[in-house]
Amino acid sequence: IILHSRAQGVGKGLLALVLQSLFGNFNVKINVRFKQLVSTHSTVIEGAQIIVLNEVVLTNSVGDKKELSEEFKNLITEPNLMINPKNKPEVEVPNLCTFFVFSNSKAPLYIDDEDRRAFVVNIKWTKEEAQKKLLTFKRHILNTIKDPSAFKWHLENEINYDREMFFNE
Repeated sequence: IILHSRAQGVGKGLLALVLQSLFGNFNVKINVRFKQLVSTHSTVIEGAQIIVLNEVVLTNSVGDKKELSEEFKNLITEPNLMINPKNKPEVEVPNLCTFFVFSNSKAPLYIDDEDRRAFVVNIKWTKEEAQKKLLTFKRHILNTIKDPSAFKWHLENEINYDREMFFNE
């Protein structure tokens, strides 16, 4: 999931904090840099359910952007990943991670026209419009970050959707 906005301060970081509150600090890693994720001895993905890559801008070179995006696609598509902790043997771990990419860059990743892995959300609000909207819900958002139990209950008991839609071709 790629959240793109032209302006900073539209609430992407608050969403990351809500996700971390809902799923737990150890399961959601926020403000991860792309370089941390793909470095040789990175173990950041191990055990993570959600990783939020914040302010992603890979490069201005299309060739480099394609290459780096391919590295990232491998992290998305592979069912198992090799983790190479420093001074320890490599270990294979299951890939259970979902990625959120937050960026203000017009094209933070290279996405092919037929790519089915990326879901791009363009936030068109200005910073002022977003902050005005956030003020309406600020107390609720901060309460959810502090104690997400009521929101979890709502999602589990009051929201109905066809779960099979994710498995249809």
